[in-house]
Amino acid sequence: MGDRFRLADLLGGLSLVSDLGYGVPTETARRTAVIGTDLARRMGLPDDEVADDFYVSVLFHVGCPAYSHETFELFGDDVAVNHAAVEADLSDIRDVFATFIPHATRVLPPAARARAVVRMATRRSRLWQGSQPGEL
Repeated sequence: MGDRFRLADLLGGLSLVSDLGYGVPTETARRTAVIGTDLARRMGLPDDEVADDFYVSVLFHVGCPAYSHETFELFGDDVAVNHAAVEADLSDIRDVFATFIPHATRVLPPAARARAVVRMATRRSRLWQGSQPGEL
């Protein structure tokens, strides 16, 4: 190992910045990677799959703040949106309406909340598929 710089070191550093941008406690991504790696080892997975688990766990967080501008424009509080996304099952439309939308729009007045829901419903694909600033 010595002085060799590893990809894991770079991603670990980027994950710290992503934690800040995502509004979660520092080292959340690293902790996720350590837990995932430990779980993979306990499951008896081969070393290459344990390494894959580590990188997937870290990369899950790196880049998440990429939509902060868009989510702020849509909901008014990008950190609240991030927390709402963690709390909700976004694959379940009932949970999106029961959990995600109320938490993500909690800082908005009623009329702005309704507009945000309409914008999210009509422009959802651009939000999740790489929209450009101002497109939402």
